[in-house]
Amino acid sequence: SYDAAARQVRLSLDQVQADGSLFVMPLDVAVHARSQAVPTIHRVQLNAKTNAFVIDVESEPAEVELDPNSWVLMEATIERGT
Repeated sequence: SYDAAARQVRLSLDQVQADGSLFVMPLDVAVHARSQAVPTIHRVQLNAKTNAFVIDVESEPAEVELDPNSWVLMEATIERGT
């Protein structure tokens, strides 16, 4: 979700492997600003089943993209919060 007052994007990432395994790894998050042609890449560290991150931004992003370079073998469902 985007917090306009704090100028922050808040992410909640859950690992839901069927076998219950846990992956500890970095994950790139691309934040696409309306005013920039190239997104800003932020690296977060996954280390739990449920992970919460806050990314400072200048303005509301046009898009937030997980793993923009497709390094991680995953299926992702993205839900936009309020």
